[in-house]
Amino acid sequence: MEELIREARVFYQASSADDKCRSYLQNLQQPAGKDDRIGFELVLFNEKESVPEIKLGFKFLLVAGSGKTTVWKFSETVHLPNPGTELSIVQFCEQPLAVGQYVVEIVLGGDRVKQLRFEVIKPANSTSTPENIPIEILVCNLYEAPEQGFYEINQSYSNQFETTQSRFIVAECIVKNKNENYFSDELEFHFKPKKGSTIGIDKVQMSISPEAKTTIVRGSWGSPQKGSWGPGKYEVLIKYKKEVLHKLDFECFEQGEMPPPEAFGPEAGNEITKYLDIDPKALKPFPDEITDQGAVILAYKTELDKIAGIIGKGQSVLISCDKILVEYL
Repeated sequence: MEELIREARVFYQASSADDKCRSYLQNLQQPAGKDDRIGFELVLFNEKESVPEIKLGFKFLLVAGSGKTTVWKFSETVHLPNPGTELSIVQFCEQPLAVGQYVVEIVLGGDRVKQLRFEVIKPANSTSTPENIPIEILVCNLYEAPEQGFYEINQSYSNQFETTQSRFIVAECIVKNKNENYFSDELEFHFKPKKGSTIGIDKVQMSISPEAKTTIVRGSWGSPQKGSWGPGKYEVLIKYKKEVLHKLDFECFEQGEMPPPEAFGPEAGNEITKYLDIDPKALKPFPDEITDQGAVILAYKTELDKIAGIIGKGQSVLISCDKILVEYL
């Protein structure tokens, strides 16, 4: 039955985000808002045989020492699509999940076929957004990169980095437009030691249309050379109009001193791959379907953001582009 599973993943979704704005990470925030939720997504693919229906079930188990406690379970009979097609199932956990380590067990046709492991962590250090601020930061994470704003498919995130390998530290956040008007402005990323002055500021131009509602913004600091960061504790302050909207903490360690990630249960090893049963192919940054205009926006987002910033300041812009793009700009 395991061959029927194409994708299986756990996600965090803020109450103010739409269904396209989910955080598929192994370390999920503990829901901060009353309507923030942790959910589970399963995609079944019927490749060959005709299977009219099958019993599906999964459990959220809290790991404590060598034991596991069921905190929530779900089961139903699902009707599979015709051979060669897939079925997507999304279910939100109906019980609040406390901070801790969890296992999701997937059962198909009475057989336990797959396990996913994840951890619920306390919400990141964020401040309440004042009513007069038109944007809100929903999710924010850190990663190391060879250049500013660099991102790759299956990007891994962390708040611990090794000094000999560190180049740019990138803060990636999902920003929501709280108003119904078009929004265009700068977001500032202030990088500093935990106890010390700011060492770098990255000002990033962003724009969010009323239709899109959210966008991804990345701010970074460092250099292309490895060893850009010394050992110590740091923080990133994300500001809008001098107002701190979010704060992320991270630490850099000397070579060989970075602590290994905590394992899930006594049977797990120290390497993260030993206990994270997450298929990298499941981490897709783009939607399965996209319009022509959406493709243009994705391909030329950096240029469009710059144009929007200039227009937002009341200035004119002369654009030179291929004829085929004109109708989408």
